[in-house]
Amino acid sequence: QLGLLLGVLNETRVPVCGLVDAAVAAVALQPAGERVLYLDLELHQAVLTLLEHGNDLRRSQSELLPRHGQLSLEEAWVEAIAVTFVRRTRFDPLHDARNEQALWDGLPEWIGALENAETTEIEIRDGEAAHKVEFSRDALVAAMQQRYANLFGFVQQHCPAGVNTDLVLSDRAAAAPGLMTRLAGVPSVSIRSAPRGAA
Repeated sequence: QLGLLLGVLNETRVPVCGLVDAAVAAVALQPAGERVLYLDLELHQAVLTLLEHGNDLRRSQSELLPRHGQLSLEEAWVEAIAVTFVRRTRFDPLHDARNEQALWDGLPEWIGALENAETTEIEIRDGEAAHKVEFSRDALVAAMQQRYANLFGFVQQHCPAGVNTDLVLSDRAAAAPGLMTRLAGVPSVSIRSAPRGAA
């Protein structure tokens, strides 16, 4: 994949000076302890990178958790919102492709609203009719319970007992409602998020 990327860049005459691991780049300018875990959510998988901080910062290990990426989270959120509509209004937004697309299109705004509020109003227009429900942050987090439990175990197995570890979440991972709070329960771990675009 890197060879293909370099080939494309070479054809566009973009000068490439080198390749740097995204986790190393994200943490390089941030204060960190000797042992750092960096959690990122790619489209289809979660990536956990172990970084060691001595004289230099270097990646020593990287692990993947398939089916726990950004798309998996968004699918669960869309499903939870659709279930809320069915229960409260008997309207199923997943029954029609246009309404389903409206759910996907509105998802970033609704998730953003729930970062700062306990509830948000969601409206889907179906022809002349407008269907509205109030959706809560708690319902969003509840929809993620199993995935967050899997991510918790994924991180915990890389945190030896009694060894202090800095856990840094990418801006994508930190934006998942309730995930940082859930991961804060891992023993001997101090947790924070990397600034947006840190890598």
